Amino acid sequence: MFKYVIDLKQHSPIIHFQYEQKGATLRASEVKPKLDRFIFDNFTKININNDFSENLRELFNPGNKIPSSYKLVITPPDKEIDILISSYLSNKQIETLKNDGKQFMTNTPYFAMEKYIKNYVVHRENVPIHGKLADPLSTIRLQFFSLNNNIIEIIKKCIHSFFACNNFGTRQSKGFGSFYPSQPIENFEQAIKKYYDTCFRYTDKNNNRNRENVLNINDLLSKINQDYRHIKSGISASMRGGYKKAQTFLYGLVNHPTPYRWDKRAIKIHINNNKINNLSLKTTKSNSAIYDTAGKNYWSKQSDEQYKYIRAMLGLAEIYEFQTQNLATNHSAGPKYVATVKGIGKSQDIQRFRSPILWKIFENNIYVVATDIPECMLDASFSIGVKLGKSKIEENLVLKTPSKFSIHDFLDFCFQRSPEKINGYKKI
Repeated sequence: MFKYVIDLKQHSPIIHFQYEQKGATLRASEVKPKLDRFIFDNFTKININNDFSENLRELFNPGNKIPSSYKLVITPPDKEIDILISSYLSNKQIETLKNDGKQFMTNTPYFAMEKYIKNYVVHRENVPIHGKLADPLSTIRLQFFSLNNNIIEIIKKCIHSFFACNNFGTRQSKGFGSFYPSQPIENFEQAIKKYYDTCFRYTDKNNNRNRENVLNINDLLSKINQDYRHIKSGISASMRGGYKKAQTFLYGLVNHPTPYRWDKRAIKIHINNNKINNLSLKTTKSNSAIYDTAGKNYWSKQSDEQYKYIRAMLGLAEIYEFQTQNLATNHSAGPKYVATVKGIGKSQDIQRFRSPILWKIFENNIYVVATDIPECMLDASFSIGVKLGKSKIEENLVLKTPSKFSIHDFLDFCFQRSPEKINGYKKI
C-alpha cells in the first residue's frame, strides 16, 4: 500500500461540534469529501502535464457509489488551546474570563455562546468551549493510504492548493478553520492564485503572533467580521468604527450606467407604506434608513428608481430584522419587523445560497477570494413577506436579483474603486 504523510499548521481556530472530546481537530469525514470534490472539479488544472489518465478523475467523483480509492487518517496535535468564541463580551465578562485563565475571542459573531457566558459569570456554570486551536509548536498529521500510487501522486500535486482554498468547521467562510502544510513546497499565494481569478490581501503589520501572544488572531477575525459587514449590509452609527454605507448599496448607484438601488431600501419603504399598528421604523439623523447619495432623505417611492436584491449575491439570508420606534418614548427601541425571503417562479427551488466570498487567514494575513455567482441566482425573483409579532403585511414585496453580476468586479470596487473603499487590501 502506498502512503503519503503531511503535517499541517493551524492558522485560525476551528469551531468544532465535538468540542468536548479530547483531540477535536480536522475530521476526515469533512476533509475527504471536500478533497474529492476539489480534485474532480479541478482535474485539468492539477493534471496540467497530462501525467494521469482521465479515468483517474472518476475515482474522485463525489457521485460515485463505489468504495473510496484511498484512506485518510488524521492525528490531532500534541497540544491544543481551548478558545471561548463570542459575538460580544461585556467588560465584566472579559474581566471574569481573564481572572479564571480562560482564552477567549470577541467581536467574532457566534451567538450560540451568549447565554452560556452570562450563566458562567453570574452562576459559575460551565461554558462549552467550541473553539480549538493547535498550539503553534504542534502540528496535525494527515496520512493518506492507497493501493493505487497514482491516487497518492495526484493528492501530492494538489494538497497545498486544496488547503489554501478551503477552511473547515463552523463559520469557515469567515476565516475560521484555516490550515496549511507546515513545510510547504509551494508559496501560499501561488497555491491559492492557481484556483481564484481574483485575490486580495490584507497584512496586519502590528500583529506579532507567537506562542505567548497567539490570540492576536482575534484582531484578524474581528476585522473580517467588520469588513464583511461593511461590504454586505453597512455599519450603523452605534457600532465600532461609526457609520459606513454598505458597498452593495454604493455598487448599484455608482458603478452602473443605469443605476439601481439596493433591496434594503425597498423593504423599508414597503414596511413604512404598510405599517402594522402604526409602528414606524427607527431612524437617526446620522444613519437614515434610506440615505440618498444626492443628499435627500425621503420615504416616498420614486417611479424612476429600480430596486435589485443585490445582497442575495453575497448569500441568501433567511430573515431580516428592522427595529421600530417605541411609541411611548419616541426614541427607545420597540419591537422588530421581520422580513422572510422565498424564491418564486423559476426561482422557487432556491432556498439557500452560501456566500461566494471566502476569507482565509495565513500567518498575519487575510486573503479574500470568491467563486463565480451561479446562473440560477441571476435575474432570480424573491417574495419578501413581513411580520410584526403575529400580524403581517398582506401584500408581499417582490424583488429580483441583478441580471448580470461579476463578483470579481464587485470585490475590485469594494477594495479599489468605491468612493468609500475599504482600505488596506492589496490585489495580488
